[in-house]
Amino acid sequence: MVTPSKVVKDYEGFVRDFNSVEKVKKHISKVLTGVFPVETFGDSMTIRFFLWEPHNYRLKIPFSELLRSDSTLKKTICGNVGTMGLFPVETSVKNITSIRVSDRVVVQVCKTCVVIIWEGSEWFRVSSRGFEGFVDDKVESIRAECLRGLKSIGIGVYLDFDRAVWIRQENSLKGDEFLDALPKKLVVNDTSFKKVYDDKVEFKDASFVKSYVKNRVLEDFGGYEGRIGALEVRVNRLNPLGFLMDNVRVVDDVLALKDYVVLLSEPEKVVFTDWMFSRLGWED
Repeated sequence: MVTPSKVVKDYEGFVRDFNSVEKVKKHISKVLTGVFPVETFGDSMTIRFFLWEPHNYRLKIPFSELLRSDSTLKKTICGNVGTMGLFPVETSVKNITSIRVSDRVVVQVCKTCVVIIWEGSEWFRVSSRGFEGFVDDKVESIRAECLRGLKSIGIGVYLDFDRAVWIRQENSLKGDEFLDALPKKLVVNDTSFKKVYDDKVEFKDASFVKSYVKNRVLEDFGGYEGRIGALEVRVNRLNPLGFLMDNVRVVDDVLALKDYVVLLSEPEKVVFTDWMFSRLGWED
């Protein structure tokens, strides 16, 4: 029996040609665009594990129309935030007041919005089968933590939460043979990902890292199936008589499998002919 562990890709050799930044961009972009059919991972899909690290998430929430149109009220609110004394004001430059509300959350009060920065950093080992759901749940958890921090400084009533949007996400990924084998000193910065560290690639949105993992698993699964199929053909051609006797059920099967019939030796042809007549009930 052939197992996935016996079908090994030489990824180190594969990435030797990827010292070029443009080649790396092209390859990862191809995976991200979904070059494989979208489908649910079935029971036969090989389960892989990845290491994922979300960090430096930033949630932007604009001020409400009321505050944007009332400069006096806005100045009062923003001034009060900077002098509340309840939280340490880390910086107050260029009309941006940064307030640390917890170990992992900083709220920046800007001219037209607030930006909530989540500074957490933790690696998670996640199965490919549950990767998308795990990421979605964690991103929602980060959002909730950001909003709890914002609530503590009491300016939520002046914000337009319907227009809240993530303006930055960094998602480190390890456990992928291609990404892990990229040259350490290679630096790449593309629209969907970047590699600025020796040992990791960071995707710029959670949707990108989910797409990459899904399509890489589908790519490997499809490649594995193809390799197994090719191996089965080779094995069947080494034993054409056994293959034919296992698969011929009606006369049309003989015609469909003629490529295997021509591989029979003369003695095997005699055996197959006798078997076929007996199988199909042609004997007198």
